[in-house]
Amino acid sequence: MAHHRLFCEPRAGFVAHSLASRRLAEEPLLADSLWLLGDMLQTAQPYTVKAIEKYNDQEPGHAASSLACGTDKSMYEVMEGDPALAARFARAMTAFAKVTNRPTTAPRMNIARTYAWKNLKGKVVDIGGSRGTDAFILAKSFPHLQFVVQDLPQMIAGAEASVPPELAGRVEFMPYDFFTPQTFEADAYIMKQCFHNWPDHYCVRIVKNQIPALKPGVRLIVIDSLVPEPGTMSILAERMVRSFDMMMLTNTNGREREMADWIKIFEQADSRFKNYPHAAHW
Repeated sequence: MAHHRLFCEPRAGFVAHSLASRRLAEEPLLADSLWLLGDMLQTAQPYTVKAIEKYNDQEPGHAASSLACGTDKSMYEVMEGDPALAARFARAMTAFAKVTNRPTTAPRMNIARTYAWKNLKGKVVDIGGSRGTDAFILAKSFPHLQFVVQDLPQMIAGAEASVPPELAGRVEFMPYDFFTPQTFEADAYIMKQCFHNWPDHYCVRIVKNQIPALKPGVRLIVIDSLVPEPGTMSILAERMVRSFDMMMLTNTNGREREMADWIKIFEQADSRFKNYPHAAHW
């Protein structure tokens, strides 16, 4: 109430729902996102320093979240054995794609404006695309494109049923683990917010695994955060970016990255990658 105006006080001594708390109560996806940010991450954060002191490496199974749960498995390995947990995590990811957590002065990202999609043709693969939220938006905005959403089997289970009728035949789902070689050839590949969950050496492996399917001229489109130089953004905006950086450390030993970090990952993966930066601001 004090920091986020979740509830309001319309008159002295009377606490009431705000638009935010009403939406939280009425929108099931938001409840799942709050579970992820609150129950899972807040529970793990006190273990962050303990995990660093105990392991001092960058393995996902050695993150604070694993230590808090008394396991050396990564969060993703835990979900592989718990379909209900995986389904709830997928719903939380859908909530983050659909609902903004940005201040009102910073409008939410419009996926359709992040890239010159109209210049692409053929099939586009959304790697790690979860329940297809972004693919649905892009398919509606660019009718000349077809989309294949790839993710782990437990993440896309039942997702075909959510394809809007008008997109039938243009959006399909395919099980895929990006730690295995890519076998599906397409004209472009999207990786939106896939890398910040992983330490650098895992990100290099992910990129390398896409190479077997890449034809000359194919684009690998990365939509992700870019950590700013200190003091170049408002305090609120910078706090959000750096809070996510700490969140990734706690959850998976991942991180948010500066431009030099992104370039290094692709250089280590293969020197043939060429950088065509397209900075989209929103």
